[in-house]
Amino acid sequence: MSYHVALFALGLGLLAASTGLVVRGGAQLARRWSVNPYVVGLIALGMGASVGGLAFCICAVAHGRPRLAVGNLLGGNIANVGLVLGLAAIVRPLAGSAKLISSGIPALLIAALLFWFLSRDNELSQGDAGVLLAAFVAVLIYLGRIARQEPDSVRVEIAGWVPDTGSAWVGAIQVVLGVVGLVGGAELAVSEATRIYGESKITTPVLGFIAIIGTVLPGLVFAIAAARRGRANVVFGIVIGTNLTSLLLVSEATAMTGEFLLLHHAVMNEVPAMCLFMLLLITPLANGLKVSRVEGAILLAAFVAYAVWQVTLAFEPQH
Repeated sequence: MSYHVALFALGLGLLAASTGLVVRGGAQLARRWSVNPYVVGLIALGMGASVGGLAFCICAVAHGRPRLAVGNLLGGNIANVGLVLGLAAIVRPLAGSAKLISSGIPALLIAALLFWFLSRDNELSQGDAGVLLAAFVAVLIYLGRIARQEPDSVRVEIAGWVPDTGSAWVGAIQVVLGVVGLVGGAELAVSEATRIYGESKITTPVLGFIAIIGTVLPGLVFAIAAARRGRANVVFGIVIGTNLTSLLLVSEATAMTGEFLLLHHAVMNEVPAMCLFMLLLITPLANGLKVSRVEGAILLAAFVAYAVWQVTLAFEPQH
């Protein structure tokens, strides 16, 4: 089984590396095409770190493994709050100021509750996918209007977080290699996860949770780098933007490939746990978008506790 574990890890590594290539290459292309750097930064914040999760979830459902997608989707959202935001705050206390973040946190809470409501029957149908897509468009319009009101200091911070280096050709090559890597990494990770389940009986939702190593790692790297430079708005943007995209767009795209089945256990336990982690964001919202090192450690501890809980479920039979 160690052979399959190694290939599974390789697939996750490809997902992580390819996400970075797509974000950097896409940003370079957009800037060479004279797209406003602020707009480029906003798109990269909102959707860039989500492409790995999107590739993994769609591949899992396409291969008849929706429970892999469930574990990755829910675990990824929890990791973004507990692991990414927590570690970033430990590296350097955060003090954000963007109106986008103050407005994005309530939008994220509503999105989490909408996901919970739609999944109450243990599946996300194509009809549910339409509701999620409509919600995503509404959030884009709403936050787009808020983005126009940001002061110049926030605009500069968001515009400058993606490096502007290399030619258009370099950017195009990075995007192509990134897309190929995403497809190949997702296929390899899903196929090897299936084989690991067959040999070890580790439940597929737990394997999907383990796969967040590949789908969340890019956002974690970006967030820590931003925190070290004092770019708290970028850190918050990565967390809020990635989770909004995951809950509304990734789940929608996954459901459109067929019935997105959820375990009854997930609807009764993991989905509420995800919503509780989203509720933890009320504290920084109430504190003026500030997260201290102590608060970051609490977020990280909450994520570790969740991860331990998932490990205890690893060998439980699926119902």
